[in-house]
Amino acid sequence: MSDIEKIKVIHDYIIKKCEYADLTKCTEEEVVFKMEKEHFGDAYGALIGGSAICEGYSRAFKYICNSFGIGCELVSGTGDNTEHMWNMVQIDDRWYHVDVTWDDPVINGVSDESTVVYDYFCLSDEKILEDHIIEEGVLLYPRCENTLS
Repeated sequence: MSDIEKIKVIHDYIIKKCEYADLTKCTEEEVVFKMEKEHFGDAYGALIGGSAICEGYSRAFKYICNSFGIGCELVSGTGDNTEHMWNMVQIDDRWYHVDVTWDDPVINGVSDESTVVYDYFCLSDEKILEDHIIEEGVLLYPRCENTLS
């Protein structure tokens, strides 16, 4: 398999394996408890527990990509004015944004959970910055100059 094929399989696997953990209606104490005890913010929660927030989706994606020798970084920032995390992946010496969480059909408002969308798969900086903001000053991220079609 090529790296792009591997990345697509990893992307799809996480989306089908993991359910988004909506913590918006939880109290601060409930959020802390769920983050610690149910691992919503890490790869374990996404891959083993089957439930995570964007941080868990992103950490699971990075873990599996790196296990296959694919360069992958975590990106912190905001999406729709809410704290958010997604990834950058390296394919043939070029970098691309991948937001596994926002490609989850439940997040996208698609009722058919077997459907996977690719709206946020291998995007350029220009495209991802239409509705995401990268947190400045924390890390120097590689430039993503192209979108894969």
